[in-house]
Amino acid sequence: MISKVTDNNTITGIKWNFIRALSQIFLSFFVGIILARLIDPADFGLFAITLVFIGFSAITSSIGVTQALIQRKRISQRSKRVSMTLTIITGALFYILFWFIAPFISGFFDIRELTLIIRIVSLIFISKGFSSYSRAMLIRYLRFRKIFIIEISSYIFGYSLVSITMAAFNYGVWSLVGGTLGGEIISLVLLLYFIRLPGKPLLEKEDAKRFLQFGGWVSVSAIFNYLANSLDNLIIGKNLTSRSLGFYNKAFQLMKLPLRNVAIPISEVLFPSYSSFQENILKVKKAYHRSINAVSLISYPILTSMAVCSKYIIVGLYGPNWEGAINIFRILSIAGIFRLVINLSGPVTKATGNIFAEAWRQFVYLFMVVTGSLLVVRYGIEFVGFAVLTASLIFYLLMAGISIKILKTTWKDFFRSQLPGIYVSIILFIASSAFIFLIERYLTNLSMSFLLICLALALSIIYIILILFLPDKIRGTVPAWFYGKYKSNLPVFLNRILKKCFRSSKINE
Repeated sequence: MISKVTDNNTITGIKWNFIRALSQIFLSFFVGIILARLIDPADFGLFAITLVFIGFSAITSSIGVTQALIQRKRISQRSKRVSMTLTIITGALFYILFWFIAPFISGFFDIRELTLIIRIVSLIFISKGFSSYSRAMLIRYLRFRKIFIIEISSYIFGYSLVSITMAAFNYGVWSLVGGTLGGEIISLVLLLYFIRLPGKPLLEKEDAKRFLQFGGWVSVSAIFNYLANSLDNLIIGKNLTSRSLGFYNKAFQLMKLPLRNVAIPISEVLFPSYSSFQENILKVKKAYHRSINAVSLISYPILTSMAVCSKYIIVGLYGPNWEGAINIFRILSIAGIFRLVINLSGPVTKATGNIFAEAWRQFVYLFMVVTGSLLVVRYGIEFVGFAVLTASLIFYLLMAGISIKILKTTWKDFFRSQLPGIYVSIILFIASSAFIFLIERYLTNLSMSFLLICLALALSIIYIILILFLPDKIRGTVPAWFYGKYKSNLPVFLNRILKKCFRSSKINE
């Protein structure tokens, strides 16, 4: 039987989401390197167009019903059946829609192969329609250990195994299509194994209306956000070459690693957690500031280092064939810093029912990205990157504003929560710049891959030293707080070391 959400459930959920995040970082790096060396950038560009519609399925196939399931304080068996029915119907309708519009999309980009690719990939709509209920119930009750098992299994045995095998046999873009479908099939089977569907389909007017009222605005907001993160790819694909789009998309996906594996896992736990105590604004405010503190401390230094070391990351991981992605990767890494905090504001607006306030801000962001990209795309992908950076900064301020208003906090407290991450980022910026200066002066004969490993090790050691030995005024209280939560699970020797590092900290704050 599924139990009530508690603070311990929240901490456990964050722990498993971090385990999932770290696993996905290593796996995606490893698989991405292999595929980048087996598949041409032009094929990645072609699939990037299809990715727009794949990602769209995750939003539209549930029409916000899954978020409504998570947000509700109580939910009956009848409501569960209604929600399941709505997602199945929506998934089927979108599959039919994309089957018929695929030729028009193909004609717009003047790429015949797109028709068949989109029609096959659109099967994901059907799968999402059946799996959305199960995933929502796992998230609602913070069962992130099971989500970890599902996502890692589908990535390894579905996407990775299928994509690499097909790429080795020179299937090009079809390797990515096959891997995506393989991962989706495994995910569907495991989700239905862990959480069975609640019964026969049922459509009941009042329940459906309540789901659609909340879920509709959630979907509108999510669609605006998704289009803002995708239409820049379509604009590049239409106005530039597939190779340019391949460079842009690879840089964008690499930039999103800290976002996808740190900020989003935390926000996925915070939404059901906030929803469970949504009337207690003080508790939500404290959790919000702590989450910003944690995410900025982890991800700001990573993105800063990525921007400085962009040449070594791109060439070291993917080879000289990908040099065209270096400059855009640097620009997008800076934009990623603002996008991290945006993802932590979403759970606040959803859990407290302020969906419309988020939706119009998402529309403003969409408008800025599309308008800016259309105006500058003729000058190259770097200028599109600057348009995205500008839009991300403004959206960051807009979403911070609504969160501050809802939680009755201040801009001073909001920026103060980010200071530890900023301080550590400045130190790592200086360190990484110094290392690169020495490398380019004395070690130019060594391979980029070896130099990247050296940079990563050196910066990781510096980061760990900073987290352990900087005073709380600079590193913040989150490291000590996490230590206080998990010290009983640590080995004795490690406990002794960390106890000395956090001796002066308020670990139970």
